[in-house]
Amino acid sequence: MKFLNSFFGRKKSTVTKNKEQQGRDPILAFWEWFTVKQKDFYRIVKENDRVEMNLFGPLKQALKPISEHIYYLVGMNDKEEVELIFTSEGVIRYFPLVENLVRQAPQLDNWKIIAHKPASNMEKFAVTMGDYKFTEANIHFFVNHYPEYPDLIDISLVYSDYKEEDKTLILNGCFIFLDNYLGELEFALHVDEAQLVASAAAEGQELIPILKLKDYLIWREKEFVEKYEATRKDTQNDSFSGLEATLQNGAPLVGVVNQDLLAWPDKPSHPWLVRMDIFYTSDNDSGMPNNIDYEAMDLLEEGLMQELRDVDGYLNIGRQTADGVREVFFAGKDFRKPVAIINQIQQQYANSSLKIDFTVYKDKYWKSLDFFNLAQ
Repeated sequence: MKFLNSFFGRKKSTVTKNKEQQGRDPILAFWEWFTVKQKDFYRIVKENDRVEMNLFGPLKQALKPISEHIYYLVGMNDKEEVELIFTSEGVIRYFPLVENLVRQAPQLDNWKIIAHKPASNMEKFAVTMGDYKFTEANIHFFVNHYPEYPDLIDISLVYSDYKEEDKTLILNGCFIFLDNYLGELEFALHVDEAQLVASAAAEGQELIPILKLKDYLIWREKEFVEKYEATRKDTQNDSFSGLEATLQNGAPLVGVVNQDLLAWPDKPSHPWLVRMDIFYTSDNDSGMPNNIDYEAMDLLEEGLMQELRDVDGYLNIGRQTADGVREVFFAGKDFRKPVAIINQIQQQYANSSLKIDFTVYKDKYWKSLDFFNLAQ
């Protein structure tokens, strides 16, 4: 199938809602709008009638009240259906939003609505970027093994026509190939780390055809699930340490961290890390919050802990406060619920003096939190 890509909406812009839109579910409003337009849109895609202007342009505007981080592809399949794929282009924090959008899609004749770019048969297709073509024949991989990180899935990609001066372009081409071969969601969920290396760096390694990667990942995932699926951590009696440090600008940093979790050997069972940033206004040069904001942040964090419980697979690792922001760190067996909860918190605090943001990423061994060990 040939897909037409849309990358509209990548620049931020201000969205003003009219009175009718205010208070309405933007996803429901989108699908009501799309249902009215869907017959025209079907014809536009089938006849390839200026798709970018006649379909992508209206979609861009209609999706703005939901998010500016949802993109889309369209194409005709063998059943004379239009496949409309919504994607966040691999940004994990928007995966649940894409899934929620598709979950609420109505049943429409001649339309197939899909969340995330699905896997394609890359034996029949190729990716072309510039003067380079990426196929199952010219991409191989080898596995990097680390005794201290036995559950890490780290692969190196080897491209047969590699040129150092075009490394970035070739890396992007290989990643787009993997995105299409594995599927967007599977790539994000099952490959922990991937990098492109020159052929010289692969000397002595067992080069594996790229089309064997899927079988390798299935095998590794089965092992991982058998090892960790039932693993939970009761944190009720864990030990906590206070942290004190000084930033380079001279501002103080204070925090608290669960010592038992930092030493826990089963970290990979909770591979998804979420950092919630709470921005506050400091009343003085110390960068510390005033009493009102301090109490409000503690209350917010207590509410988050009630929603993300250890028995359900979510662990509160610790927090640090400095220079106008408190960072709260959670680990989880899954990323969807934490994202949904923090999105709700953002809405609840939209008119507060506190501003909420967050980052979600996969880190099986919590290596990104090593600074907590250094601060103790």
